[in-house]
Formats: sequence, structure tokens, C-alpha cells
Amino acid sequence: MSPRLVTPARLGWFCLKREILINGSQRETRVAILEDDRLVELLVDRPDHRRTVGDIYLGRVEAVLPGIQAAFVDIGQEKSAFLHASD
Repeated sequence: MSPRLVTPARLGWFCLKREILINGSQRETRVAILEDDRLVELLVDRPDHRRTVGDIYLGRVEAVLPGIQAAFVDIGQEKSAFLHASD
């Protein structure tokens, strides 16, 4: 019996070439994530623009809405944040 070559494909795995490209200036920083030379994610950060999505906050739950599996949370902003149960 000859030995079998075990490859990632035979194990059910697949290989990707992943690259992270970063380009920055004084006004913004851009990050591109490529998989097999295809753009899969593009992030742009501008220090002069305040963002809230993706940030981590300490908050207090104000209301729970079981019907839509969500809550409104006071995070110290003008309006309460909406937090879905899956988040």
C-alpha cells in the first residue's frame, strides 16, 4: 500500500491568500483586507468624524423589548442606543 498525500483539500480545509493593505494620511487611514486578491473589507477612519458603530461603551439598560429581542441602552449620548439580542 502506497502512502497517501494528505492535503488541506482532502481534510476539508481550504487555503486563502490574505493581505492587509494600510494607507494613511493626516486626514484619514484606509485599511483594505484582501482574500485571494479580492477585496472583502474596506475600513476608513477619519479622526475628525466621531463614530459609534463598532465602539465599546459602558451603558445602562433603559428598556427591554422582548417582542423584538432588543433593548434601549443609555450610553451617554443624545439618544439611547439600540441593542439587539444577537449583538
